[in-house]
Amino acid sequence: GMTPSIETRIRAIIGALEHLVVPALAEADSIVQEQAGLALAHLKIIEQQLPFVDTYHTICLAEQLRLGRKLLACAAGGVATMAAVAALAAAVDAATARLGHDAAAREDRHAVAGASSQLVIASSRDGTPAFITASQEVLIAHGLRQSARDRAWYGPTGLDPFGAGLPSIPEMVTAERAALHEEELA
Repeated sequence: GMTPSIETRIRAIIGALEHLVVPALAEADSIVQEQAGLALAHLKIIEQQLPFVDTYHTICLAEQLRLGRKLLACAAGGVATMAAVAALAAAVDAATARLGHDAAAREDRHAVAGASSQLVIASSRDGTPAFITASQEVLIAHGLRQSARDRAWYGPTGLDPFGAGLPSIPEMVTAERAALHEEELA
């Protein structure tokens, strides 16, 4: 027979918890009720994120590549900085070569992010003052963009005190896809 999709299976688990398990815990210890409620809430969040997981990682990879390229464009310094530049350039090239392979996006994102971090660390040893200043500006801009993305991604948790103003996951993904497309055309 046909295997049901992950989305269908999650919806079935949510239904079982909501209509059978949670009501049956009415007399249970409050910690048990709380944990069942948390499990249910997490499944509902995962259900909202699941259709967009690959796209989200691809968008975050594009952001990391933008950061990596901007750091490479202004990097200057001694032996440690330049060795880190070579490593970041290799990570950017490898990830760029695999762009479009959504399954690799998360791994590539982490590789580029790690190499970017190593460059920042190395530049604290022998980076030029101009590069250190420029990299701080690039990193702050990157952090603001990625933070906005992550806040939308985790918006369904309801934990963001300013969550009312956040886009939904589909809205964020649509806007990010459009922005990526514009950059490719530029």
